[in-house]
Amino acid sequence: MSTAPAHHVARPVHRLLFVARFPPWPDTSGAPIRMHRLLTGLAEAFDVTLVAHDGSHGAVDPTELCRALPGVRYVPVHDRSRSKRLAQLASLPRRRSHGYGRYATEALRRAVLRAGAGADLVHFDDPGSAMGGRVPGAVNVLAPHDVESVITLGAAGQGGWARRAFAAVDGRKQAHEERALCHRMDLCVAVSQVDAAQLRRAGARDVAICPNGTDPVAWLGPQPRARDEELRLLFVGNGDFQPNVHGLRWLISDVLARMPASVPFSLDVVGRPPARPLQAPHVRYHGVVPAVRPYYEHAHVAVAPIPFGSGTRLKIVEAMAHGRPVVSTPAAAEGLPARRGSHYLEADTAAEFASALARLAEGLAGGELWIERMTRAARLVAEHLFWPAIARDLGDRYLAAVDGDVARVAR
Repeated sequence: MSTAPAHHVARPVHRLLFVARFPPWPDTSGAPIRMHRLLTGLAEAFDVTLVAHDGSHGAVDPTELCRALPGVRYVPVHDRSRSKRLAQLASLPRRRSHGYGRYATEALRRAVLRAGAGADLVHFDDPGSAMGGRVPGAVNVLAPHDVESVITLGAAGQGGWARRAFAAVDGRKQAHEERALCHRMDLCVAVSQVDAAQLRRAGARDVAICPNGTDPVAWLGPQPRARDEELRLLFVGNGDFQPNVHGLRWLISDVLARMPASVPFSLDVVGRPPARPLQAPHVRYHGVVPAVRPYYEHAHVAVAPIPFGSGTRLKIVEAMAHGRPVVSTPAAAEGLPARRGSHYLEADTAAEFASALARLAEGLAGGELWIERMTRAARLVAEHLFWPAIARDLGDRYLAAVDGDVARVAR
């Protein structure tokens, strides 16, 4: 009696340490989604350990996290938290920024050095987690989701005088820290060519692109609208991200105030609401939801009214994948492989934004074919940005970096 040979799945032979500010769970906003999808993909090519602060965004159950990230070991770092305002004040006379420095703790540095012993590659997911220094013997990679100093300095033009003054000081500190890290790392990973150019100007020698993406979803296509039906708008984004806070307030107070009386409308806001959400009769705040697809199914139009920022907006790629037309500011669409007019409508001022929404309202009511053509073209863009392919490409790039380092040492 013959026995068929057993088939064994080859285990990854290279070790990767993934260092982050916080665990990527729950994956209900942009940063945790990107971290979770990359970790899932990298675990197919590497033996992966995750080191992250536990409690930065609320304590995470390690068992729940391990279920969400099968095959990834999790090393939580326990740090005492302090009042945000007190921490900001304490940072003012120091050279280290508050934005990055609050994560660069001694506990994190010790955990990274312990977990990184024998690692082939260390992925620092943000500058704050990288400020503890390089891990000896490994390829050290800085892979920020954006150039955060750009966002901080953008906030220096918004809000009250104290917030603006602090942002101006902290943004300059962050820019200095970014330059130091870019010089120190073997490889930098950017989410777009725009961010890549900024990292190169900061001194990065080698920069790879790993774009933001979306999960593979079925295309919905444009949502028909009756002429007397309200235009249902959808905003997806967390209210603790300053560009979202300012963009949402501008949308509600300035843009929607300019909508024609002939176009009734409503706005659904999905994601953690701002600390002081602007209330209006036509605005509904849903908070964090278990799934966003029902909201895309309900919506006519997705909006991205971001006034400043860095990185790229997952919300735009997600809306394009679902087949919803998008109206975006130039800042929100920056860095995406999408063209205004062909894949989305762009609007820079409140009047332009309201006009674009009214144009879509009329087009959806009349069944105009240009909207379907635009959403189909946008879907093709999104299909090149599905997370499984993005994560595989990053894994291949990291394997090449590790193999190149081994060959260099051998010579």
